[in-house]
Amino acid sequence: MRFVAEKESRLRTILIELRSHILWDAIKLLAVLMIPTAYVVLQKFRRLNWDWFVFGGLFVLSAIVFLIDRFSRPRVSKSKKMPELIAQAPAVPDKRIFVGERITPKYLRDLFKDQTTVQAERVFEPFKGKWIRVWGTISDIHAHPPRSVQVLIYEEPQAFSGLSLSFNWEWNERLSIIARGEKIEAVGRIKSAHVNSLFLDDCELVD
Repeated sequence: MRFVAEKESRLRTILIELRSHILWDAIKLLAVLMIPTAYVVLQKFRRLNWDWFVFGGLFVLSAIVFLIDRFSRPRVSKSKKMPELIAQAPAVPDKRIFVGERITPKYLRDLFKDQTTVQAERVFEPFKGKWIRVWGTISDIHAHPPRSVQVLIYEEPQAFSGLSLSFNWEWNERLSIIARGEKIEAVGRIKSAHVNSLFLDDCELVD
């Protein structure tokens, strides 16, 4: 019984798909013409006089049945369907997670100040991959075509510690006109650190 039910369900699905196909419309249109044509052929085989009114009536009746079936199908309006698809599309989430305001470059560097590198790395690990906003004065800029541009900045004049910012190559044209000593503000993804420097990847200038 279950096999028969599944077979009937599959057959019903095929018929529904066939109904919506243009080939099905063509078959029905031929059926409209075949009914009166069959009547004419039968009349001629029987050598009887056939009536044009009967022929015309059958044709009109067949055409009406075809048109009713053709236009009675529920149609999906594009103007109604598109907003539904847009509403169901998941929004692209913002994957940038910024550290809190108290987590400064100095705070991250100081993690390595009174601990061994092994100990400091365990404490530093949760900050890797997070984003941070930084600012400072340009110390130097190194181009590494065609991949990246390295920008070195320090937060305070004559400081022995600073930041190493790695920008994608698309920033080269803009960074190449910035002079030594100018101040910039940027955001970047935390990569690594040690007692004298913090390294950021995928950096972007902030206007």
